Amino acid sequence: MFWEVYALDRQEYLKSLTEQIRTKRARIMVAEEVEAHIEDQKQDFMAHGLGEEEAESMAVVEMGDPVEAGVKLDRVHRPKMEWTVLMAILVISIMGLILQAVVTSSFPTMNMSTLEAFKDNFLYGGIWSAMLIGIAVMLGICYLDYSILVKWSFPIWVVMQIPAVFSIISKIFFDETMWIGPMVNGRSIVQMLLSYLVIPFYAGTIYHFRRKGTKGLIISTVCLGISVLTDLMIPFMSSAVVTGITGLVLLHVAVCKGWFGENKKKFLTRMWGVIGICLLLMSGITFWGNGRFVTDYQVHRLEALITGEHWDYTRGAVADVANAAKDPNSSKWHESQSSGKLEVTDPYNGATEVEAVTLYNYARNDYIWTYLFHYLGNVKGVFLVVVFAVFMALLLRMAVKQKNRLGYMLSIGCVIFLILQSLFYIGVNAGLYPISGNYMPFLSHGNMTMMITYFYMGILLSVYRNSNIVKN
Repeated sequence: MFWEVYALDRQEYLKSLTEQIRTKRARIMVAEEVEAHIEDQKQDFMAHGLGEEEAESMAVVEMGDPVEAGVKLDRVHRPKMEWTVLMAILVISIMGLILQAVVTSSFPTMNMSTLEAFKDNFLYGGIWSAMLIGIAVMLGICYLDYSILVKWSFPIWVVMQIPAVFSIISKIFFDETMWIGPMVNGRSIVQMLLSYLVIPFYAGTIYHFRRKGTKGLIISTVCLGISVLTDLMIPFMSSAVVTGITGLVLLHVAVCKGWFGENKKKFLTRMWGVIGICLLLMSGITFWGNGRFVTDYQVHRLEALITGEHWDYTRGAVADVANAAKDPNSSKWHESQSSGKLEVTDPYNGATEVEAVTLYNYARNDYIWTYLFHYLGNVKGVFLVVVFAVFMALLLRMAVKQKNRLGYMLSIGCVIFLILQSLFYIGVNAGLYPISGNYMPFLSHGNMTMMITYFYMGILLSVYRNSNIVKN
């Protein structure tokens, strides 16, 4: 018969087909898919009265020429760069540099043109090196297989908690916090970096324990609680809030997708029960010992959040500077030029003088939206916010389209993290939230935050790029 003459053995057929696929990671997935099709077709032929051997031969023949089929599958199952996202990242990066230059050129004490400010920020200010290194890191991560996180996510998460645990132990037993690595503004750069980068590895941890039922749910929830607690005790409250909210979203999504069991209602109840216990424990530990792990400034910020009073006074000062920058004849402008200081009102201490360079650092870091809105006007300010919002919407749209479960969890976690950082940052500038350690992706001045942003972009691009070749 026809199939007896031309048919290949199933394994020979699969070998010939997969040899046409250039991406090694895709070969196993494709072989499994094709073999499943062959088996389904075989069972169909057997149901129509053919013997097993004859049915398999016909099923293989029905798949067509293995070389031709392999070439077609190679076109589908290969990495595909999301050029739209990559170009959007580069455009937003350049926009961030230009806006930093606008702040520098218009600040009363700088006396620079926009072009000079751009050169100063880009060539001499270190931003160019951070940006180039960040882009290199992003592309390097992009070309990695993100699925390796399945194996290493939980061990990496454990290692990431060690510096914080060391600092907490030193605080408990020696009443002095000992940090690992260099310090900036009273915090360890190493610990801040680990706090910012924990989300992808936590998402991988949830995926790792997805088939462990209640045990997996409890472990995943406790891991989130530990991450938040260590941030609170460092103290790094802004990271604790963002990590906590992002982690809760990821846990909720995992439960709703049935990762820990089919009875979603039962597991949601258990999840929020464990979370409630963790919150009580964290509250007690954090505020234990008469504010032992909470500083005065954090207490003030919590009071501001609850009462709506005593917002950080630098926001108003930055707004004054932005308005002064429009008018070189203003008293604020002359005040800053003559003395290098500005008089502002501190709600805790009354009128006080602040170094102009201090307000400049606030203008390009914590309050760049405040400065840009006041300097450029509301219409241009809203337009810039809309541009960033559209960019985040693009990332979120790409994330929710992922069919691979790990890719979906990773991309959702990364995007939510970046969106929350942006929202809290805008909230600070709008006077809706006390000043915190949040940053604006691509816009805030700072080498570390820039590297963090590109790290997350690299993971997102890796997920998008490998969506057709990573097994579900």
